[in-house]
Amino acid sequence: MASDDDGRIGVLAGSGDLPLLLAKHLVKAGRDVVILAIDGEADRDFGAIPVFRAPIEDLRALAAILRREGVKQIVMGGGVVRRPRWQAIRLPLRLLPVLPRAVRSLVAGDDALLRTAHHALEQLGVELLPIQAVMPELITPSGPISALAPNKADKAAIVAGYRAAKELGHLDIGQAVVVFGTRAVAVEGIEGTEGLLDRVAALRDHGRIAGSRRGVLVKCAKPGQDERSDLPTIGPETVRQAVAAGLSGIAVEAGRSLILDLNGTITAADTAGLYLWGIDGGEE
Repeated sequence: MASDDDGRIGVLAGSGDLPLLLAKHLVKAGRDVVILAIDGEADRDFGAIPVFRAPIEDLRALAAILRREGVKQIVMGGGVVRRPRWQAIRLPLRLLPVLPRAVRSLVAGDDALLRTAHHALEQLGVELLPIQAVMPELITPSGPISALAPNKADKAAIVAGYRAAKELGHLDIGQAVVVFGTRAVAVEGIEGTEGLLDRVAALRDHGRIAGSRRGVLVKCAKPGQDERSDLPTIGPETVRQAVAAGLSGIAVEAGRSLILDLNGTITAADTAGLYLWGIDGGEE
């Protein structure tokens, strides 16, 4: 990880635990940290760490904060539900050439939008660090993660899910699918993984999925994805949602996804009798 000589580091914070986890880790490592909280998204208490808020569309305000607070590096983490509204975009003069690209990205997928955000931050003179450079211990390992391993049929489902998720990602739609047998029965859209699993639970409740069938949630990075933000992520809550949806396991791409609270996630999976598997891209 970069040293304190690199100046102040900002955590660009969306919702959930990841921004707080990153901030605490950076403080412990001796970095001078500020929180750049996205209005309406960041939802954790950062304690004594300075917090500065701005709407997601207001890069003029963000640029002023970065300059005033001497932020030289940024790491992005957390969820963002609301997409920017083009009418509310505010840019500093140096970012005016980015405006046409920004407007076009608003009607594209998340990856296109994030690439535009990355470009804008770089134009503001800050280095955007990937999470794996800050907390490599969050990266998903390959192979079995929990006590229970997938059986032969489960592994076939994982391969089918991996292929489907990569196709989905290629279209810049989502990062996750749910597979029963070798059939993808639900894909992630704008509602995210939580909404996807809620939908699968509803399908099962309405008899659209046979109760005895084994299913798996598969999450993968998008092909060609800029890995400095929005890596596929799971944690204990994902396990609880998967159990509620009647799934038998969760498989995530090794090396290109995050597991928040690894021990807690494993404990939740082992308690529920659910397998966790890190997909090696060569498993196909």
